[in-house]
Amino acid sequence: MSDTERKRILTELATKHGVLKARERIPVAKVTPLTVQLISNDRVLFDYNKAQEYIDLPFFKAERYVRPDHVRDLAEHMKRGTFNWNNVMLVSAWFKGVRYKINGQNTSWAIFEAKVDTESVNEHIYKVEDEDQIRKLYATYDSHLPRTQSHLNQIYLVNTPAAEGLNLNVIKSISSAVKFWRIPDREAQRAVKADELCALISNNYPTIFQVVGNYYHDHKSAKIMGSQPVTATLFETFSVSVEKATLFWDSVCDGVSFDCPNDPRYRLREFLLEVAINTTGLKAKKVVSAEAVYRVVIYCWNKWRDGEKISQLRIPQHRPKAH
Repeated sequence: MSDTERKRILTELATKHGVLKARERIPVAKVTPLTVQLISNDRVLFDYNKAQEYIDLPFFKAERYVRPDHVRDLAEHMKRGTFNWNNVMLVSAWFKGVRYKINGQNTSWAIFEAKVDTESVNEHIYKVEDEDQIRKLYATYDSHLPRTQSHLNQIYLVNTPAAEGLNLNVIKSISSAVKFWRIPDREAQRAVKADELCALISNNYPTIFQVVGNYYHDHKSAKIMGSQPVTATLFETFSVSVEKATLFWDSVCDGVSFDCPNDPRYRLREFLLEVAINTTGLKAKKVVSAEAVYRVVIYCWNKWRDGEKISQLRIPQHRPKAH
C-alpha cells in the first residue's frame, strides 16, 4: 500500500468517528526528509581504545541509558564466539562542533566485559545541520535493541516546544495517548508512524501537550493514572477547560470532595480502581477494553459538568465528546 493510500484510509477512518476536524490530516505537516552528510564510512578495529572513545562521547538527550543486562548478554555471546561482529555499526554525528554518539554504546561496554580478541567493524560518522536531523538520524539505528514506538516518540519530541520542560518518562507515557484520543479505530492507530504522530502533536497540540504533560507529571503516582485511555481523556477534558479539568481530576485522583456516592467523580474513581484493561489472569478485577474506559471517563465528565448524578454507571455505545 502506498503512503498516499494509507494516509487517505487513516483520514477517512478518523473522520468517520468524528474526531478529526476538516482542517486536520495525518500527518498534519509534511515530515522533513533525512538530509545528513556521511563524512566517514570505514572498517575500524573495535579495540579497547575505540570502545572507550565511544563510551566517552556525549549522549544525545533522548539516548537510552546503558542496559547492564543487555551488555552482559552481548558479552556472553562474544565469549562464546556466537556474536556476529558484522552486525556492529558504530555511529556518531557532529553537530555544532560536538560529536555525539548515536549507536554502539552497549557494545562498547560489552568489549570491556567480555575481554575478547578485537574485531574490525563498520563505523559511520555524520555531519548534521540541525537538531531535527540528529533526531531523525538517531531514530534510524537499532543495534540489537529495537527502538519501541514510545522511544521513537521521545526522540522526535525531545527539545521541541511541545515537550519543553517535560522529562523523558512523561513524554513516553503521554505521547501515544494522543493517537488514542484523536483516532478511535485501533487499526488506524497502529498505522500511524512515530514521525507522523509527533508532527501531529508539534503542529496542532503543542500547548495541550504541555498542559497534560505537567499535570500527568504531578499526578502520575495516583492509582487511577497511567493507562493509555485515561491519559487520552486528560487531553479531551483539558482541551475543553483547564480549570474544570483540574478540579475534576484532582478529585478523581485523590478520592475527596465527593458530595455523595452518586457523584460522577466517585463513580468514575470506583470504576477505574476495579477494572483491568484488556488483560487476563486478574480474577479480582473486571476486564474491560481500553475504548470502554475512555467512554466511561467522558460519560462521567459530561454528567459532572451538567451537574447530574449517576445512580448506575453504564458504558456508552459510542464514543462521547466532552463538553
